[in-house]
Amino acid sequence: MSTIDTEKKETVNIVSDDQSDVTSLNTENVITPTVRDAVAIDVEKAPQYEVKNHKKLEMITSKIVTPSIAVLLTLFLAIIVILYGVFYLGCLWDPISKLKNVPVAILNQDNGFDFTGYPIEVQQKLLGFTNNQTLGELISGSFFNENSPFHSTLKWESIESNVNANDLNDRVGLGDYWAAIIIPSNFSNAFLSNLENKTSHHINPNAFNMTIQFTYDQARQFTVVSIITRAVQTIMDNVSYTFGSKLVSQAEKSPNGHLDLIVVPEFLLKPIWLIHNNIHPVNHYGHNFSTYVGAIVLWLGGMIVTTLLFKIYQSRFIYLHPQIHQPRFKIRYLISSAFMVIFFSFVSSVIFFGTLSVLNGSNTPFIVGNSTSMDYILFGWLFTLTSSLFCCIFANLMGVDNYSMIPSIFLIMQLATSNAILDPIVMDKLTYVSDAFPLTYAVKGFRCLTFGTQCHKMGSYVGVLFIWVGVTGVLNLFLAYRQITKRVIDAKVAEAL
Repeated sequence: MSTIDTEKKETVNIVSDDQSDVTSLNTENVITPTVRDAVAIDVEKAPQYEVKNHKKLEMITSKIVTPSIAVLLTLFLAIIVILYGVFYLGCLWDPISKLKNVPVAILNQDNGFDFTGYPIEVQQKLLGFTNNQTLGELISGSFFNENSPFHSTLKWESIESNVNANDLNDRVGLGDYWAAIIIPSNFSNAFLSNLENKTSHHINPNAFNMTIQFTYDQARQFTVVSIITRAVQTIMDNVSYTFGSKLVSQAEKSPNGHLDLIVVPEFLLKPIWLIHNNIHPVNHYGHNFSTYVGAIVLWLGGMIVTTLLFKIYQSRFIYLHPQIHQPRFKIRYLISSAFMVIFFSFVSSVIFFGTLSVLNGSNTPFIVGNSTSMDYILFGWLFTLTSSLFCCIFANLMGVDNYSMIPSIFLIMQLATSNAILDPIVMDKLTYVSDAFPLTYAVKGFRCLTFGTQCHKMGSYVGVLFIWVGVTGVLNLFLAYRQITKRVIDAKVAEAL
């Protein structure tokens, strides 16, 4: 029986196993010239050849789907589920109980009572009521009293009275404390101004409220600060109620059921007021999520950039470029690929910034302080570039069709630990691994640009992202060079055949 002629066009009849189906085919349409030059198949052995291939495929399939591999896949799935459970449930579990780790400063600047112009009995009764303390000392001491119900609610730290209130507010802005409670110098005198005599006339006509300043940085971490704010507000309401109840109780112990000098009734309803001082407010609810969701969107943008590079540009560049065999082709390929990653990462950042601008509107800019639109775009570009290069590593190793699982898993691991949902200070210690994750610094950087919070650390945020870009960039150059070398060799072999 004759073999397939590589020089001529001839028609052969391929007979199936049951010898009942005969199909006429043109060999030039079935077998390419390259294969026709390299392989000769006996027409009589075609059915046997098909059977052998079928058995070989069954053998390969049986080797792939083995019990051991099934067990490994099950273990891999279990590990992924456990990791998600640990990072989500473990990290976000009961943050209220961990508020005792949150430092809150207490500054008492109360100068005490000034009894000038007040009767002597006022001085005696009030000093007896406060045990010769100022009201500021009485209130601040309740935070550090071990028998107090809110003693261990937060990590209270006493500040020297000579510290300036503005300096303490600055330290809150710098992140040394999560909040500060400041009792002003006129706190005790504010109480005196609300006394009245038997004829119901104020002793001091310029009465004013007893106020305590509460300073915090809402934009630092919206959820944690909201929890702290609610806790402090509840504590101060409790302190105010307790203080008012003691005044009423003292009046009941006096002759005739009241003090000779009593407090204005309206004052007893709420003697102490908490004045909020929000350094960097989050004015709109959606703005809180923009820094978090924005970083996630840009990470997904990096995955899209990787897919475009490998799926469209790289395949066409390598297989269709006429100068693939030239020595400089590899360098040209690496440079052009790097340019494409940089360019499309920048485009992704511009699109994201434009979307935010449209959603926010032109009347209420969402960028504060000395930051500019270009600062926002460049920082977004840096993070998108980090994501793109990270994804390219696995695209080079696993192929563009299989790479996305690893970057997706890594993204999900970062979601709960990136300082976006909660801060690590109210989470398990496991979350401190997020200090090495790029999403953490992207979220913090966007908060600085959007709200102006913690901007003194912006240099470190940018520095960490540059480290990620540098390390992943060098690794990608190595992997891409190895890939292009292999494909050039494959192209030469194909031409030789």
